Amino acid sequence: MHIYEQYLKKHNIPGQFVSGWHKSVSIIIVIPCYNEPEIKHTLDSLQKCTLPETHIEVIILINSGELTPNHIISQNRETYSMILQEFPFDPDKNLNFKPWIIEGIRKKHAGAGYARKLAMDMAVSTFNGMGNENGLIVSLDADTLVEPNYLTELFNVYSDPEIQGGTIHFEHPVTDSDEPENQAILLYELHLRYYHNALKEIGFPYFYYTIGSAFFIRALEYARHGGMNRKQGGEDFYFLHKVLPHINKKILTSTKVIPSSRISDRVPFGTGPKIRQYLETGEMLTYCMEAFTSLQNFFSLKEKLFETGINQIQGFINAVPEPLYTFLIEFNAEEKLMELNQNTANIQTFTKRFFDLFNAFFIVKYLNESHLQYFNMKNVWPEVSDFFKKHFHIVSGSPYDLLNQIRQSDIKTTEK
Repeated sequence: MHIYEQYLKKHNIPGQFVSGWHKSVSIIIVIPCYNEPEIKHTLDSLQKCTLPETHIEVIILINSGELTPNHIISQNRETYSMILQEFPFDPDKNLNFKPWIIEGIRKKHAGAGYARKLAMDMAVSTFNGMGNENGLIVSLDADTLVEPNYLTELFNVYSDPEIQGGTIHFEHPVTDSDEPENQAILLYELHLRYYHNALKEIGFPYFYYTIGSAFFIRALEYARHGGMNRKQGGEDFYFLHKVLPHINKKILTSTKVIPSSRISDRVPFGTGPKIRQYLETGEMLTYCMEAFTSLQNFFSLKEKLFETGINQIQGFINAVPEPLYTFLIEFNAEEKLMELNQNTANIQTFTKRFFDLFNAFFIVKYLNESHLQYFNMKNVWPEVSDFFKKHFHIVSGSPYDLLNQIRQSDIKTTEK
C-alpha cells in the first residue's frame, strides 16, 4: 500500500470533503479560516502573483466548533459565499480557490490545528488521486499577504526534487512609529528572531522559525511523518520540529509572507495573545540570555559524553549551572544518556540522537520552568539589543532599526 493510502486510511477525511479535481495539480496552498471577514485581501494577494506554468489550488477550510457563537457561524457562511462568487473555480486557470466549510467541530478538536490538519489531509488525498509523488503542500494563514513572486518561487521549490520541505522568510508589517500596536508587533518579532538566533548561537542545530503561514512540505513527507496534529495552538511548532530535523529542507528567502499584526483570541499563545498582553501591560517579555548560556555549556559537552560511563556522565551533569542541573535530574538525563551510549556506535550517530533527545521541546520546557524558579523574564528591549551587539556585532539605537538589520542578517546567513 502506498504511503498516501496508508496515511489516508488511518486519518479518515469526512466524505463531504473528498471531490474530483479537474487538472493535475503541483502545489496546494492550505488556509484555515475562522471568523475572517478580511480574507479577501489574502486571496487577492495570491491572485496578483505572477503565475508559473503549473496548476495551483488553494484550499480554504472555513471552520467552526460546536460552541462557536452564531455571529461567527454567519460570518463564516458569508465568507464561503464570497469566495464562490468572487473567486469562481475555472478549470482553465492555473490558480484556483476551493472553499470548504465545516461546522460543529467537537470542542476538544476545534481550533487552528484541526483545521490546518484537515486541509492538509485533503491535499494528500488530492495528490494521491492524481498519483503525484512530488506534490507540495504550502501552509498559509487567512490574514497573511504574500509577495508577487511567491507562487513562482514555490514552483521553483516544487521543481527541485531534492527539497522535501522548509520555511519561508516572513516580515510583520511594522514602521518606526511609537503607536502601541506597532511597537507590540515590532517587539514580538524581535523576540522571535532573538529566540531563533539564540538557539543557533548555543549550538542547537534545529533553529527554525515555526510560523503557521510560512512553511511547505512534500505531501509524501507529510504523510510519512504522520501529518499535522490537532493542537489548538502551536500546531506549527510541534509539526515542524517533528519533521524538519529528518528531511532535506530549504529556507526560502527569495520571497516572503507578511503575517498580520492583529489581536486574536483564536489561539492560547502566539502573535495575537502577545499583542494583547503588550497592550494591556506595556511589556513584551522574553527569556534571559543566561538561561540559553547554561544550555550552551551542556550542548558543548556532547562529544565528551560519547562512550562515557555513568560516573563521568554524573560528573558532567553536576558541573552545569543549578537551574539546568535540576531540570536534567528531573528529565532523568543520566539514564537516558547511558542508554544513548549503549545504542550508538559512532560520534555522528550519537550527536544526532543527542539532539533528538535534547530537542526543541526539551528546550522550551526548560526555559519555561527555569524562568518560573530561577530566572526573571526580561523586557525584549534591551535584552535583544544586548544579545545582538555581543554575539553578532549588530548595534542599533531603536527596535525598528535593529529588527531591519536582523532580518537582513537572517537572509544573508541563510543564503551562505
